[in-house]
Amino acid sequence: MTEELTRHSYKALLHGRSVLVVEDSYLVAQELTEALMRENAFVLGPVSTLTDGWRLARDKAKLDIAILDVNIRGEMIWPLADFLYRQNVQIVFSTGYATTSIKERFPKAHIVQKPAPARTIVRLLSTPEPSQHGTS
Repeated sequence: MTEELTRHSYKALLHGRSVLVVEDSYLVAQELTEALMRENAFVLGPVSTLTDGWRLARDKAKLDIAILDVNIRGEMIWPLADFLYRQNVQIVFSTGYATTSIKERFPKAHIVQKPAPARTIVRLLSTPEPSQHGTS
């Protein structure tokens, strides 16, 4: 598959989809937001606190995808992730932690090991099945 065809299929998948980004690293959040916007996704955030993540998650009538840093300024993302998971929101966890307990709690979620470039997450969103990705 050519790079152009691959980019086209990413755009088709993400076009118009609402994506919540909860990430406390400014540079990571900016890179991710820009990459998603290039694919015509509607980005909510990025936000760097759990409180703001909750606000956006509750205010949005239909949320398609959530990209969540596991540890937000010392707070674990689990309560928000549980809420979104019950709402059938596609979740991508970004973490430096071990992933076994995440996979057990959220079997349909995707997991990306930090540090991961934004393009890895964008490509991952074109994969229908849950998976675990490094930075290779």
